[in-house]
Amino acid sequence: MSKYLFVLGIVLWLSCYTRKEGCLDTLAANYDVSADDACTNCCLYPKLVLVVDPIFKDGKSDTISNTLGQKFIIQDVRFYVSDFTLFQKQNPIKINEVIGNLDNALIVNNDMKILRSADSLLEIGSIKAYGKFDSLSFCLGLKDDVLNNSFVNLPTNHVLSENGKLQNSDRQTALMTLRFKRILDKDSIFNITILHNNKWKYVVRDSENVNTTLKGESVKYKIQADYRKLFQNVNLKSTKDSISKAIELNLNTFLIVK
Repeated sequence: MSKYLFVLGIVLWLSCYTRKEGCLDTLAANYDVSADDACTNCCLYPKLVLVVDPIFKDGKSDTISNTLGQKFIIQDVRFYVSDFTLFQKQNPIKINEVIGNLDNALIVNNDMKILRSADSLLEIGSIKAYGKFDSLSFCLGLKDDVLNNSFVNLPTNHVLSENGKLQNSDRQTALMTLRFKRILDKDSIFNITILHNNKWKYVVRDSENVNTTLKGESVKYKIQADYRKLFQNVNLKSTKDSISKAIELNLNTFLIVK
């Protein structure tokens, strides 16, 4: 009799049991070992974050002197960074988020960001990894497949949306835009646009930049952006076109990585 009561109890318990949904990805910060079924878009992953040390002043003064002795004030600099890849035991790790073009024939990692001279932190996206990382690589500017395609269902504030893009007066996508105030005989403000002509790739090595991370912790890499170096050997008395070309020659010097 007791055997039948036991079996009946099990049947009744199973009939009352409610299956639990939760995150079943062991790499997620909110992995739920007690969950029965995978939830939809509920898993939380650590972020890849760029920690930036911006330099756009000479000491406490906003006024800067270039190598030609010309004085100016940097008011704003904005540029694209993209193609972020973490390496863990030489295995490449991309961010999770993706975007696609109209027919989804092209799917790319959604790691295109605009870094501004006012920024000290830039969140790139989420990653499915933790532990010890060897290095991080990224590019100044956008890849050709991004430049040559249009993407759909972008948020209104996305850096590739029509309202969020860096563009020149002809609505061409720019690599960088700058605004500075020239202090000569008479103050004047210049807006400079630099288009994509070359690619600059940077690699941040692991040393003091990144410690071994625990599950759920952000992965942080440090760089220095010395915006003063963009104006080295640039004659601020010349035309806007000449200034733009001279600044472009300095694009490989102003980002300092370890």
